[in-house]
Amino acid sequence: MTARKSPLSVASARRTAAVALGGPARAAVGEDGAFSYGFDRADGTLSRGAGASCHIDAAALPAGEEPAGLFGLSAGGAEALYCRSGKLYARTAGAFSDTGVNFAAVPASVRFFDGAEEKLALSDGVSVAVLGAQGCAAAEGIPPFSVAAFWYERLWTFAGSGAEYSAPADPASFAAARGGGGSVSFPDAAGKIEAAVTFRGGLFLLRGRGVQELSARGDERAFCLGDVCACPRLYGATAAAAPEGVFWLSESGFCRFDGSKVQPFAEDFAGFFVGVEQPAARGAVWRGNYVLSARARLGGEEEDVLALFRCDGSGGYILRRAAQGLASCGDAVTFVHGGAVYRLTEGGPFAGAYGRAVWAREVRSPYAGGLLRAVRVRAEGSFLLTVRGPRGLRRLPVFDGERDYPVKLAGDAFALRLESDGPGRVLSLRAEFSKAEVRS
Repeated sequence: MTARKSPLSVASARRTAAVALGGPARAAVGEDGAFSYGFDRADGTLSRGAGASCHIDAAALPAGEEPAGLFGLSAGGAEALYCRSGKLYARTAGAFSDTGVNFAAVPASVRFFDGAEEKLALSDGVSVAVLGAQGCAAAEGIPPFSVAAFWYERLWTFAGSGAEYSAPADPASFAAARGGGGSVSFPDAAGKIEAAVTFRGGLFLLRGRGVQELSARGDERAFCLGDVCACPRLYGATAAAAPEGVFWLSESGFCRFDGSKVQPFAEDFAGFFVGVEQPAARGAVWRGNYVLSARARLGGEEEDVLALFRCDGSGGYILRRAAQGLASCGDAVTFVHGGAVYRLTEGGPFAGAYGRAVWAREVRSPYAGGLLRAVRVRAEGSFLLTVRGPRGLRRLPVFDGERDYPVKLAGDAFALRLESDGPGRVLSLRAEFSKAEVRS
């Protein structure tokens, strides 16, 4: 007698888990794809962040010049173009004209009002130019500065540990006199004045190792500084103020000052910037975002990047695109890329292309020695999904809509990576695990 045996089958237990698309910019998935960039991840989805549209192309530049920075008044107002040659050009309508002013570096700038007229002062610490509605020209009456602020109808200029201030409501007059301008020195062990910002009615000076507030003792010329708090050494050109606080990049990461104390900001991204020299880092505030152009260490190499962090602390992202001469230009933010001047936009391509965007995350199986059966992705657009496990690798094209993508890799931990060079959005991602199947 013989016995007929049918195959023994043990149904595997299965579990499906949602994979968070937000979270840290770094993921413990090894050197390949160990960080996320290019995707805005704040709302729990992966979407393209800011774009950039061309504002001044090569054909509109002064002949033979390369741009290094653009400054301007409110929307539609006059503009000043600083070029790599050192020359400063102005445009009120039509083409740029030479102002006759030369700067040795991208100038510091300060927006102020002369009566009802909006103006912009520019200085490299040696020369000063003022941009107004009628054009731009050298300004002999304003002291050269590396830091400046407009506070209580006075224009303040700072160099080293000293300050000069204009007469009230007369920002072109710095002559020392009662009812006029004057100067004051603020030597301090906290270091030189790196930035000056107006915030919630006060004028705060950011120094090498601390924040101080400027105040008056009753007499119109009796100004003094009071210590507010300590802070890490900062890069002064990165400081920018928003209603949520004052933001900057320091040697130990990002900081936010709320008027009384300094706290870390965008901590998840600090590791990309700490320990990297920042000779040209610049910051600005734009539509609820702190915007930074700086050097970052990504994938073991240093490169120029543009980063945006929401001022409310809800997240941010890094764009692997170079942006030199970042500056506020009225209600816009401008920068130089590839020999042209661009403006940030709230979406669309960045300087003509979307560029690479990558998201990486590590997921772990709920079963020891289990199986990652499939990944379900709901997306708008096309992406590449890479799944790496201890026993293999899968590369799967992801298409528009919601679909299951079979993986069938055994292991306890897996590295997931989504990437794209085009527009699109990933709305959700789920991983289906099972216990290993047993058959005979």
